[in-house]
Amino acid sequence: MRKNNFFEIYDELIENIPSNLIIKDYFIGRHWSWIKTNENIGLGMTINIDSMAYSFTKSLIGKELKDVAKLTKSWNFRESSLGLAAINAYYNTFSKAEENKVDFSNKDAFDVYREIVVGKKVSVIGHFPFLEKQIKDICDLYIIERNPRKGDYPDSACEYLLPKSDYIFITSSTIVNKTFPRLLELSKDKKTIMVGPSTPITPILFKYGVSDLSGFIVKNKQGVIDTINSGRHREFFKYGNMVSLKKE
Repeated sequence: MRKNNFFEIYDELIENIPSNLIIKDYFIGRHWSWIKTNENIGLGMTINIDSMAYSFTKSLIGKELKDVAKLTKSWNFRESSLGLAAINAYYNTFSKAEENKVDFSNKDAFDVYREIVVGKKVSVIGHFPFLEKQIKDICDLYIIERNPRKGDYPDSACEYLLPKSDYIFITSSTIVNKTFPRLLELSKDKKTIMVGPSTPITPILFKYGVSDLSGFIVKNKQGVIDTINSGRHREFFKYGNMVSLKKE
């Protein structure tokens, strides 16, 4: 990344979105946000911080997806979550997945890496469900969390822990809270895996130091909409595919 362009990754992700995709509907939920175009639905994990003013005051329906994706750069994290959903509405589609030769094995990233990380130093940005059961007993695990639970490291520990880790798993919500560029700097030359349903599944991220991607592609649009809108945010997985993409 160029030192003089903090948003270089964001800009490239946005620039590659075509201008002919239009917002049909959207929703900012407590846990997840979604954007619907005439072709797909994209997800973004909601970070409920809106201390800064919103960039938009009117409905986004009818706006170009590319323009709404620019909200990813907003310091109002609620609308930035919606911007990430817009990015994923383009990249996380079955047609793009086929183009990029995405793996549809439907496996969780931590299950995929379970045997690989044995005996290694592993940092995980974000406290994922069931993480302790999956890999805690087989590696030196450092869970780094902005809102730490008992046993978690506070997020400031990443400055110390990431450079000495062998494997680093980064939640895609770091795109929203803008820690993503710095985390990649700290993870330089490490095996870095980006994880979570709002991970953009695109090889663009490999240019910036990401090794592997693990994310989600919506299959049943209405099923995802209904579960998220009703607050049943952990049920939407059954309406899509967990996918992965590895750097060649």
